[in-house]
Amino acid sequence: MKITIRCASKVQEVDISAGNETEESSDSLKTLGELKKITQEIAQSINLDPSSLKIIKASRTLTGDDSTPLSAFKFKENEKIMVMGRPMQADPILKQLNEYEKKNLIDLQDTFLKIGQDLTELEKDFLEGSQREEMIRKMDKRVKLFNEAGLRHLMALDAISMSNEQTTPEQVQRNRERRKALIDGIDHLLNLNDKYGGRLKEYQTKAADTGL
Repeated sequence: MKITIRCASKVQEVDISAGNETEESSDSLKTLGELKKITQEIAQSINLDPSSLKIIKASRTLTGDDSTPLSAFKFKENEKIMVMGRPMQADPILKQLNEYEKKNLIDLQDTFLKIGQDLTELEKDFLEGSQREEMIRKMDKRVKLFNEAGLRHLMALDAISMSNEQTTPEQVQRNRERRKALIDGIDHLLNLNDKYGGRLKEYQTKAADTGL
């Protein structure tokens, strides 16, 4: 037997057991617990709190333990049920990671871009003599300071705990994935910054060899 689950804008059709073993599929949902699991997955996909859900059939909330057979609720073919719940509140750890990115990593990205722009200008050889030597020293310091800043951010992110007493295993995984994305982004910038350092050394050697 097929029924339709509607949860906010999400609509999904599922097979459930009608209590007639000759008609039901092996994949049919048979218990209230199995139906709850499906509704929780749907709710999470649209950012509803799985713990707040109510399954409503014909204006009544389905109640019972997880082992209650769905046949006990006397569903009809193609019947529609509603799932209602509260929006999921932002996880405090995920919020902390997002705030860390806004407060620190956007500036880090901007600093990286500025180093690249200034290095490109230096390589155009507009400067000569002592002015160029001074700019090379400043660029070398900026490249090294960027590496130090990047490493500090990596350590700071690594020190953030991914869970507290209220964090679900699913949220822990999401937090870890978010932190990994931030760390991977910093690692990428550090690798590119190392290339900036290599370019600067090449330019310095070229300038010394040519005597410009």
